[in-house]
Amino acid sequence: LFLCLRVDRPPFSDPRVREALDLALDREELVRRSLGGRAEPATQLVTPSIIGFDPALRLPRPDAARARALLAAAGHPRGLEVRLDGPSNRYVNDVAILQELARQLGDIGVRATVNALDKRDFFPLIEGGGSSMHLLGYSCESGDAGDVLGALLRSATGGALGSLNSMGLAGPALDRLIEEADGARTD
Repeated sequence: LFLCLRVDRPPFSDPRVREALDLALDREELVRRSLGGRAEPATQLVTPSIIGFDPALRLPRPDAARARALLAAAGHPRGLEVRLDGPSNRYVNDVAILQELARQLGDIGVRATVNALDKRDFFPLIEGGGSSMHLLGYSCESGDAGDVLGALLRSATGGALGSLNSMGLAGPALDRLIEEADGARTD
């Protein structure tokens, strides 16, 4: 599970805001509080069993002071109001995860209103571009990180590539990097 931000529209089009949210989150505390400690905080989009996992990546350390400074530098000295969308019946403890995310974001002045929806309503919302921030999950059934990169992070093509890109990511440079990484497989 991961937090998706629409990078093609404010406030998340500003990299300082995105970094502030990243620094606000204590992933270990999130696991303890919302999942009873029965999960592993993720360092990246794929798990250790997936080809493309980088064991050198470590969990970012929360830094509320730096997060607040970044928000202020981005023009949000008093924080900001956002809606945090997510399903209410798709992932284990999904509502508890949303509530804990909102609580942690509140510590840096980001007032996140949790909008937990039935999955029948949630997925059309994100597929239609109606969410600026949402909780999402993905499983690499192919066993290769190219699966998640191509579906979630690549520019939408109208086909399978970029078909689940609900973050507004688009650009030839990113697409080229994904294609190069996918071609670098050792299988």
